Amino acid sequence: DFSMSMVPGWRDAIYPAFQTLNSLQAGLATTLVTLYLLRRFGRMEQHVGVNEFWGASKLLLALSLLWFYFWWSGFIVWWYGRSPLEQDLLQLLMFGPYRYVFISAFVLNFAAPFLILMWNAVRKSIWGPTLASVSILVGTLLDKVRLYVSSWSVTDPLTAHAIEEVPGTHYPGVPDLMIVVGGIAGAAFLWLLASK
Repeated sequence: DFSMSMVPGWRDAIYPAFQTLNSLQAGLATTLVTLYLLRRFGRMEQHVGVNEFWGASKLLLALSLLWFYFWWSGFIVWWYGRSPLEQDLLQLLMFGPYRYVFISAFVLNFAAPFLILMWNAVRKSIWGPTLASVSILVGTLLDKVRLYVSSWSVTDPLTAHAIEEVPGTHYPGVPDLMIVVGGIAGAAFLWLLASK
């Protein structure tokens, strides 16, 4: 709702399911990166083995394929609809000022994990699922920047019936990056506080 309601005329019934799927994908990726860090730096080699990574990598591959399916299901309606409003939405979210962010998110959320995890020998390792997980986490961050920053850049979203003009790119500044780092540091602080 924080993105779709800010863009006049944006109606997408599959968008909530797509965001839920992306959160499941990023949550599993976070779990795999955490397991890797616990194994590498937390002396947990005897408790966290290859089987855990191998089992989770199958789910991660399935979620990456579903990411593409849900993205395609939303995209194809706008592409073939070709109304002026749908063309403006495509320009705003995918092919306009945020096209490089979109391409990066597409590659990091779908293409790279798919190409990494489609090989059973890589899936049945520790470094393969971890590499795909890092790719997904960076891709998810870029995808959220693309969706939310572009949505909040639209002028007068509450009274307009269509996008009057596609706004330019707004890049994150130092305060935005500090908020992201602070959120990660806050989660680490709470974990350390609870473990003490």
